[in-house]
Amino acid sequence: MKYFSLVCIVLISMLMPAPVAAQSFTQDLGQVNVDALSDEQVRTYWNKARSEGYSLDQLEVIAQSKGMNAAQFARLRQRISSLAPSDSAATVSTDKAVDMASIPPFGLEGKSLEAVETNLLFGYDFFSNPNISFSPNINLPTPENYRLGPGDDLLIDVWGAAQNNYRKQVDREGAIRLENIGPVYVSGLSVDQARKKIISYLKKIYSGIDAPADSYTKVYTAVSLLGVRTVQVNIIGEVKVPGTYSLSALSTVLNALYAAGGPKETGSFRNIRVLRDGKELAVFDIYQYLTRGSEKGNVTLQDQDLLIVPPYGSKVTVEGEVKRPGLYELRPGETLETLTEFFGGFTAEAYRDLLLVTRINGSQKAVNEISPEAQSDFVLQDGDQLSVGLVNDRFQNRISIGGAVYRPGNYELTDGLSLSNLIDKAGGLRDYAFLERGFIFRSIDDIQQEAIPFSPRELLDHTTDLLLKREDSVQVFARQDLMESQTLTIDGAVNKPQTIPFVAKMRI
Repeated sequence: MKYFSLVCIVLISMLMPAPVAAQSFTQDLGQVNVDALSDEQVRTYWNKARSEGYSLDQLEVIAQSKGMNAAQFARLRQRISSLAPSDSAATVSTDKAVDMASIPPFGLEGKSLEAVETNLLFGYDFFSNPNISFSPNINLPTPENYRLGPGDDLLIDVWGAAQNNYRKQVDREGAIRLENIGPVYVSGLSVDQARKKIISYLKKIYSGIDAPADSYTKVYTAVSLLGVRTVQVNIIGEVKVPGTYSLSALSTVLNALYAAGGPKETGSFRNIRVLRDGKELAVFDIYQYLTRGSEKGNVTLQDQDLLIVPPYGSKVTVEGEVKRPGLYELRPGETLETLTEFFGGFTAEAYRDLLLVTRINGSQKAVNEISPEAQSDFVLQDGDQLSVGLVNDRFQNRISIGGAVYRPGNYELTDGLSLSNLIDKAGGLRDYAFLERGFIFRSIDDIQQEAIPFSPRELLDHTTDLLLKREDSVQVFARQDLMESQTLTIDGAVNKPQTIPFVAKMRI
């Protein structure tokens, strides 16, 4: 009886789905059949993932690296979202699950652009945009520098005097094997080099390949890349989801970073290192890609390449009248001129003649004034804060006129401009202008003002005139503005008692 019970326990444990097993739930993630799981098993699976610190987005990245297709994970996401609110920490709609099934994602979904915090390094939101995908496009022409390797699929077409086609995969030895020809070693060759080599071998059984184009024995051939292999790439350091990823052999450093969710808040965007066979192959600078479109260091990855994202170096804050305020990472020795390129330059109202840099100097802070001549040589340090102020709200040559003129407003002060000239610029006085007195309001010391009276009538008679100064404001009154307000009131047994303006010759 004990033996029978033991056998039953063993059989039950063998029939249990992999996600509920006590071992690490991510090991066999690629073989999980979501449709075969009960709601309780999905709930147990998701609680296990949350207990180990995984979010739903991180779980998706791990599932892709383990070989789970997009449709399977979309169903898993939908199953998790259908759980009770207390059991599910993922706020995922079923509509989103449908979209995920129809459009396979690549990398972390991240936050929407509106949800990305503003106190993060420049470039952080680039990897948090759910509307972009850096999955390599396999429908584009194969890059010239692409090297064939085990797992690549080649299509060989033969037509003309002979008809045949071969679809061959490069085997582990790096060769394709053609009937009646034998192995053709193409691993490590470019597609063009492999094409020439394969055609030279086909000549052994198709003599018409060398025949003239107008010969009835002419045989034509074509070799193309039908499918690309996958490579294992290790991504470590300050990335959102470090680990080993299965990527297309066409993937670059940028593709791999996007698959891993991009650098974390503490990760570097300027010093992405690529190691191959234990040696540094390239260094990728995301800022150069974002600001200049430079892909230097964005190399095509190979199997067992290692990507290292170290912590950021120097962090500098930029605020004020610049086009992209925020936090920026700088390399050692980079100057204010380099930083200006990153934040896109100054706004039109920025005061560029004197920039202020606040710097931590030991236990205190210090302010540095940077003149335009010193900006190209001023080296920034970690923790610096650049402030760009506004130009003064002060005009060099503005005057204004208002009141009973045809075109009131601001005008340019030219040399020798008189009050009568300004009135002419404003279209002249209106018919209802009060001709006995107007005023020029003039600033004495940019704080106090004085009122200078003048007679518009004398200006019209050319018996007097005045020269204007910067920021003078001329006021010409209308006669009705100077008259005392005349009203009459109706009250008593009326429906709407009120006070109304008095009009001449008004009747009761």
